[in-house]
Amino acid sequence: DNLQYLDESEEVVSEIHQTFTVYLQNIYENISSID
Repeated sequence: DNLQYLDESEEVVSEIHQTFTVYLQNIYENISSID
């Protein structure tokens, strides 16, 4: 049970990380296009 919980939370963390990365890329592109 504990292991399954860890697996699930790891999945969530990787999803959040992915979303955050895309978010940062969008901000970076916006800053670049202002220039």
